[in-house]
Amino acid sequence: MSDTNTSELNKQGENDGSQPHTLVEEQQKQKNSSKLVAISKNFQLDLEDELPEYSPPGLKAYRVTSLSDTSKSYFGIVTEPHLPCRAASFQSYANVMSLYLAKLVSAAIVSLPGHKGQRTVIVYEDNLGTRLFQSDIDVAAGWSPEKVMSALIKPTLHTLKDLRDHDLFHGGIRPSNLYNGRNKNFTEVILGESLSLPASYSQPALFEPMDRSLAEPIGRGLGSKEDDLYALGVTAAMLLRSSNPLATLTEEEIYTKKLQEGTYGILFARNERITGAILEFLRGVLIDDRRQRWTLDEAISWMDGRRLSPKQVPKPKRAGRALAYNNKNYFYAETFARDIFKNPPEAVSLIEDGEIEAWILRSLDDEVLHNRFVKALGSASEYGTGQGYHDRLLSRVALALNPTGPMRFKSICVNAEGLGNALVSAFISGANLETFREFFEGNYLSYWLTTLTEANHDVLPYMSNFEACRVHMNERRPGSGIERCLYILNEDIHCLSPILKRFMVKDPEDLIKAFDQIVTEDPTTPLLDQHILAFLCQREPKTCEPFLFDLGSDDLNKRRLGVLQVLGAIQKYHNVGDLDNLCSWAVNSIDVLLERYHDRRKREDLEKKFEKLKERGDITRIILQADNPDELFRDYKAFRRAMVDYKQMQRELDALGKRLERPETFGKKQGREIAAIVSGVVASLIIMGFIFIFLSGNGGQL
Repeated sequence: MSDTNTSELNKQGENDGSQPHTLVEEQQKQKNSSKLVAISKNFQLDLEDELPEYSPPGLKAYRVTSLSDTSKSYFGIVTEPHLPCRAASFQSYANVMSLYLAKLVSAAIVSLPGHKGQRTVIVYEDNLGTRLFQSDIDVAAGWSPEKVMSALIKPTLHTLKDLRDHDLFHGGIRPSNLYNGRNKNFTEVILGESLSLPASYSQPALFEPMDRSLAEPIGRGLGSKEDDLYALGVTAAMLLRSSNPLATLTEEEIYTKKLQEGTYGILFARNERITGAILEFLRGVLIDDRRQRWTLDEAISWMDGRRLSPKQVPKPKRAGRALAYNNKNYFYAETFARDIFKNPPEAVSLIEDGEIEAWILRSLDDEVLHNRFVKALGSASEYGTGQGYHDRLLSRVALALNPTGPMRFKSICVNAEGLGNALVSAFISGANLETFREFFEGNYLSYWLTTLTEANHDVLPYMSNFEACRVHMNERRPGSGIERCLYILNEDIHCLSPILKRFMVKDPEDLIKAFDQIVTEDPTTPLLDQHILAFLCQREPKTCEPFLFDLGSDDLNKRRLGVLQVLGAIQKYHNVGDLDNLCSWAVNSIDVLLERYHDRRKREDLEKKFEKLKERGDITRIILQADNPDELFRDYKAFRRAMVDYKQMQRELDALGKRLERPETFGKKQGREIAAIVSGVVASLIIMGFIFIFLSGNGGQL
């Protein structure tokens, strides 16, 4: 018997194609299906088929199967919330028809098994092939100038032109992001993707221009086409060279060498000679002064045969005498500005003792820098010299020393375009937000704009957002504060409320649908916190701002009503449809609102109506029943009348109680009065009776 059973099990384990799925197959199918995730209607992500070859730093890529086109292969990258992907660029990027670029075909927010919450998955057509280099800094490929020109520079310039036509920045041009297009004997490289991480987040500092390289990776922000050209120039130099002179240097040392020798000068060993027209291209795109660096049009003109002479750019001033700080010697204002927050007490001492000013005047001999330094001192003291003065002083001095560098404040070091991403990362990772609060409240953004103006930078793109942040940081009403700044600076970020930690809510419609699920799991969850209010006020003010007064009230009735009004407005404006779970929650949460009615029968009647409204899924109808001004007024008037009647009865009761205090006299006066009245009535009746009898006996004659 056991042999028979074993034989049958073995038969079940075999797939002869003559019968439906067997037990083992069904179990295996269920196991596999738990790792398959649907992406939109056309693709399926396989979490058991990881593709390290396509995985960006810190993320993972997996095989994706098309349900409609099996002739092509695809891969998907799973993003992480604390590293905001460039979702705002998805649509434009998908429209780019370059043959030398990873082709985006789909992107969706999905729930992945094993992940706590939802993730954005970006699906690309697998046209990349094999990664050419596993490293970035250690690359010294020794390619010929002709190969670098034909395989890298020409196709990448065409790609950058296509990206520019769609107003896109790549931000990921580096050796480890180059692929062979599935051709071992490739003639043109293909650029890998760059949308799954914040712009330039994965770029080593060497591939970033000097001003952008100083910012922390999360805070670099979107760059320009010239910044992509710079990264292309660095990459081309690495493919040309046969040795790496920077192998033992840190990023700080590389930055200092860029100041001393320029980017082009540090990429090649001194004994290495590169010849040909490609040198003209490298010198043009690697100019460290962004105002002198070649534009994309100039680079394309050079590629088409027009010869351009790269401009000679003066190097930053080097001090004749070193400034001793934090056990190091500094010869450049830019390097001291970079490290100014490494030892704040010593830096403050150098400033207040006049050593920095003397160093600027005597060693650097820079009158323009000195004027900025003096203005920085005056601006820092405008708000007093009490708490926060030293941090304010260092931040302003750092900007004075290097006005094109990032904004620095304590642990914050970001470019204007990257401030929003840095704030997102701080919120999600649980970092100390107090530093950001001080940063926004201290008017650092406005001061930074003034330094940019003096440096001939366009500040218009930043002014409106920074001013809005300043205004909302000074407000104390619901929907303001640092949470509002988060959504002002990040137009496409999902709502980061802890209430929605399992969801990626991008708009009010997603929000109310998420609420409909949340209330079924925990009906006690408060649905509108400061994050959600800030999110709604910024994304769709009409659903929220009319009710902020009620939401900020100390009256629990008004706050409950405000929540329902916001939910009802979202349902109405977006035509969401029935929300049975949310309506049931709303009915169960309006006990406090029903207590406003004094008439017990009215409350009971409303409770019956609410039970019926649960099934209709319309929050607006519940609000109309719970907050009917006419009904409330009538109930109030009836209650006032009842109160008057009650007062009158109470006075009568009090008077009766006082008379009962003397039982020996209680009722005697009233008894006499009643007896007198009764005796008078009886006497009158008797007299009238005698008169009647008398008149009757005399025949009516007196």
